[in-house]
Amino acid sequence: MLKKQLVNINSVKIQNRKLVFEELIHTDITTRLELTRKTNLSAATVSSIVEDFVKAGITEETKDEKVTVGRKPNLLKFSPRQKQMLIIDFSSKYFHYVVKDLSLATISSYDYTYQKQLTYLQNIELFCKDICGAIQGMGEEDELIGIGVSVPGPYNQEQDSIINCLIPEIEGISLQKVLSGCLPSAYPIIIDHDVKLAAMAELERVPDPSYKSIFFMYLGEGVGGASAAGNEIYEGANHLAGDVGQMIIAHGTGQNLEQMVSWTEFVRKMEELDGNAVHELSYAERFKEGDPAVMLELERIVDYLSSAVINIAWMFDPHMIIIGGHYNAFGSRFITMISERLKGRLLKDIYDKLELRFSHYDEKSTLVGAAIAVRERWIDNL
Repeated sequence: MLKKQLVNINSVKIQNRKLVFEELIHTDITTRLELTRKTNLSAATVSSIVEDFVKAGITEETKDEKVTVGRKPNLLKFSPRQKQMLIIDFSSKYFHYVVKDLSLATISSYDYTYQKQLTYLQNIELFCKDICGAIQGMGEEDELIGIGVSVPGPYNQEQDSIINCLIPEIEGISLQKVLSGCLPSAYPIIIDHDVKLAAMAELERVPDPSYKSIFFMYLGEGVGGASAAGNEIYEGANHLAGDVGQMIIAHGTGQNLEQMVSWTEFVRKMEELDGNAVHELSYAERFKEGDPAVMLELERIVDYLSSAVINIAWMFDPHMIIIGGHYNAFGSRFITMISERLKGRLLKDIYDKLELRFSHYDEKSTLVGAAIAVRERWIDNL
């Protein structure tokens, strides 16, 4: 019974710490009194948390010299650059990493050139050497607090294995073991499914997510999805819940949604339609100008996607469906094309209440989600 009580007390402390942290992130300069008012926490609780943050070096506290009468209050200033996170993207063979600060701003990035003559594992090991060099080159004032890793499929932590169809080479690799052997042992490594991480990032930008049901769909080289309710992502018995890429839309084709609407398939179809024609404009620019070939292919994509959205709407009844990935480049008109196909195929109440939108992020949201996961682990352990 005592153990359960201690766990509850610790959970409350962590939650309080996150409340104060979120307020600091969104305020350039504040005071302990203002934090107490905004978080509805006691003055003693806020003071204790602020002292932890000052000790950790992420908050500076100085006297307000502008006050000339009475006691000068202490001003708090958030210092996000003091702690940094290195985020690795293995969601394709174009290995990539970014370094982010506590505010999730990107400080630097790096693209690895995949060596086709080497094995997948050998490429990971070479990539890790580049990462080690970057870590060694960090300034003395920069402190790395953890490494986040995005992988192209559900990750089983107990078995240290990844379920993936697009990159079969990664399935036979114990990634945690490999990275722990190649990277400095001082930094915790968090590995998770790219779509789950992307959904975590999207939840950060949704007002009152704890009161909403949200489905996130990612359309890139692969197609995946994740369902969230009550601010929690539902993973299912095998961590595969929401993987709409495996959904069969058109029976008799022998193909799933991923094989029909992935960006790789779109590009392949466009190259087939274009033949030897040379186009200087991007696909998004050609779409904006009404290029017949692009319009024809996107009409096909939209037909399949709208069927998938209808199935998602009936199965999960979400308040919102968020679409991330390469198709975001086509803008709101693309969303409108999908929405128009939903009319009459969904109950009016479902259609009227369902919000369909693109990702909130210009960059890859999986990287943001991985950084959030590392940041939360660090805050938990302060």
